[in-house]
Amino acid sequence: MARRPLPRILGNGTTSLARGRDLARTAADSATDVLHPLLVIGRGLRILAAAGRRKWADTPKDKRGPALFLGAACVLVVALVPYGPLLALITLMAAAAWRGRDRTPVKTGPSEAETERLGALYEALVPYFSIAEDPNPLFAHGG
Repeated sequence: MARRPLPRILGNGTTSLARGRDLARTAADSATDVLHPLLVIGRGLRILAAAGRRKWADTPKDKRGPALFLGAACVLVVALVPYGPLLALITLMAAAAWRGRDRTPVKTGPSEAETERLGALYEALVPYFSIAEDPNPLFAHGG
């Protein structure tokens, strides 16, 4: 019995392979866009849970009982209030979204390499923007 040749994946079908790759990339980007709020809320819930555990660990052992009683009383009141559980859930999700948001610091200025490149560009352009006879030049070598 003769051997059958292996299928050629990268043969004449490179355009369909590239199209499939683009389709997968687009689908991944769309999924990230759709799931981003859930990721933010999940990150916020994790941060809130860690803060609660840290606060509970920092609470002295003799005050944990009254704190637990107060928490249980609050849960009971929320459960008995009309729309209380829904409002509590909305409040928890809002707090989680607030805590889970991405708070990367805004870049305030150019980096050191960018500053050097801007300085070199400035020095290169000074002869074109300055006039030698000007007593108070706007552009001069050295800034």
